[in-house]
Amino acid sequence: QASPELGQFTHPMVFVVGDGEPTDKPATIAGINRFRSSGIPILGIGIGEGAGEMATLFPESVVEPNLSGMAHTLSRMLRTTLHEQITTTGTHPIRFAA
Repeated sequence: QASPELGQFTHPMVFVVGDGEPTDKPATIAGINRFRSSGIPILGIGIGEGAGEMATLFPESVVEPNLSGMAHTLSRMLRTTLHEQITTTGTHPIRFAA
């Protein structure tokens, strides 16, 4: 399993927030692949001018260079992702982890 903590959730989802290129790119790619192979959606969120690498690492990602636009960007991404998960699984997520 990708992460034992996620086992408590019926339909877990992971968000990774970054401001640039990862410090350990091979480990980051291995982690992304571990979640994806477990069927857990993993979404990359890049914040700032140097965050374009997030789009190359994460198939599902958003990059927002302007911090003031991040709330709208995240809201749109979350709405889309939850809609896809509800459509795919037929259930509504009922618990969220901080």
